[in-house]
Amino acid sequence: MDDYELETKFWGEPPVAAAARKRKKRRTALQLSVLMILLFVSLGFLGYQLADRWLTEGLSIEQPSINENEVPAPANPGKLSLLLLGVDKRGNEASRADTIMVAFIDAEQGLVNILSIPRDTYIEVPGYGHTKINHAHAYGGPELVAETVSEFLGVPVNKYVEVDFEGFKDLIDILGGVRINVEKRMYYSPEGINLQPGEQVLDGEKALQYVRYRGREGDIGRIERQQKFLKTVAEQAVNFGTVFKLPSLINEIRESTSTNLTIREMLALAKVAKGINVSEMETAMVPGTPVYIDGISYWEPDEKETFELVDKFLARNDI
Repeated sequence: MDDYELETKFWGEPPVAAAARKRKKRRTALQLSVLMILLFVSLGFLGYQLADRWLTEGLSIEQPSINENEVPAPANPGKLSLLLLGVDKRGNEASRADTIMVAFIDAEQGLVNILSIPRDTYIEVPGYGHTKINHAHAYGGPELVAETVSEFLGVPVNKYVEVDFEGFKDLIDILGGVRINVEKRMYYSPEGINLQPGEQVLDGEKALQYVRYRGREGDIGRIERQQKFLKTVAEQAVNFGTVFKLPSLINEIRESTSTNLTIREMLALAKVAKGINVSEMETAMVPGTPVYIDGISYWEPDEKETFELVDKFLARNDI
C-alpha cells in the first residue's frame, strides 16, 4: 500500500479532498514549547553566562548600548504560573491560540513543570459560555485566555508570553537544527509532511513538520510529541557554541513574541533558568476524553484529575 492509499484509508477519502475540508481546522501553529524552552532555558542560561563572561573574561561579542543605571535590578518572581501561547496570525481572520501551555515556575527551587491544554478543550470562557478554549484568544486576546485558564485551573495565571509560528523555522535553523529520534514514518502530503523514522538532525522546516504531525493519535499524540521535542531542544541548546548565536536568537525571538512580563520579571526568569535541570522538568496534559457535541469535536476535561495534577505540580514546587 503506497502513501496515497494509506492516507485515503486513514481519512476515509482521498488526501487532497480531505485536506480541502480539514485544512482550516488543521492549520499549523507554532509549538510554543520549543520557543519557551529556548527563551527560558537556552537564552536565559546562556544570557546569564554571557553576562558573567563579559564581566570576568571580556568576551568579544557585540554588546547592546544599554546604560546599566537604567536597567532595574532583577525581581524575585518566587512562584509564577506563566501562560504560554502559540498563535497563528496569518491572513485577516481573528487569531486563535493553537498551542496553550501553563509553566509552573519555582524560582527558589529552579523547577519548571509544564501543563499542556488541548486547543479543543471544552471550557467556560467568561462572557461567552462554553466553547473551545482556543476561541478565547479571538474573543479577547491573551488577557481573556489568561482569565479563562485561571478560572479553569483555580490558580492565578496573569502573565503570558505569546509567540507567532512564523519565526519557528528560522529559530531552529539559527540553532543548527535539533537531533531527535523520529519515532515512526510521518507522511501527510497536503501539509508537506514527509519524515523518515530514525535518529536525525532536523532543520527548521523538518522540525516544523515533526511538531505539526498528528497522525492517528490526533492532537493528543501531537502534544506528546511537542513535549518530547521541548525537552530535546532544551538539552541540546545549552552548549557553548550557542553563546555565539545569542544575538541572532534574541532578534528572532523579539520579532516573534509578545509578553506582559516586565523587564525585571524577565531578568529574574533568565537568572532562574540558569539553575534549571531539564531532566527534572515534568510535562503533562489536561486529562479528559474526546467527545462530539452538535457534531463538533471537543476535548472534555476531567476536572477532578486536572485539579489533582495542578496540586501535584504546585506541591512539587513546594518541596
